[in-house]
Amino acid sequence: MSPDFFTEPAATLPVSSTERSGEALLARSLEGDVASVAALKLVVQRPAAGAPARPPLYHMELNHWIEFVDKDHVRYHAYYLTVSGALGQETPARIVAAGQSLDTMERVSGKWLLKTRDVAAKD
Repeated sequence: MSPDFFTEPAATLPVSSTERSGEALLARSLEGDVASVAALKLVVQRPAAGAPARPPLYHMELNHWIEFVDKDHVRYHAYYLTVSGALGQETPARIVAAGQSLDTMERVSGKWLLKTRDVAAKD
């Protein structure tokens, strides 16, 4: 992924009615970064016809709060939880990831930009 990936203002990545999935939005935001797009396609491949169904994944942010550092800098703190949903009687729901995240944001020319994202943040 390009080091400038998170410095693009959100306004440059509009979500159209035909592009609601995170996969489509992420792929579009990586245009020109061929290695990242290729890696993304390996990770998010759909099951082949006749392959067993995959359980749904649910991603949640919990207890989030914003810390105002100064008028142009903020820190966004959150806990996250990823749950694999149940898939019939044999596959119960289970927690597959949990942790704490910290985003730093900076206002540049009146627009808030995501500067860093740490998904293994420590208090």
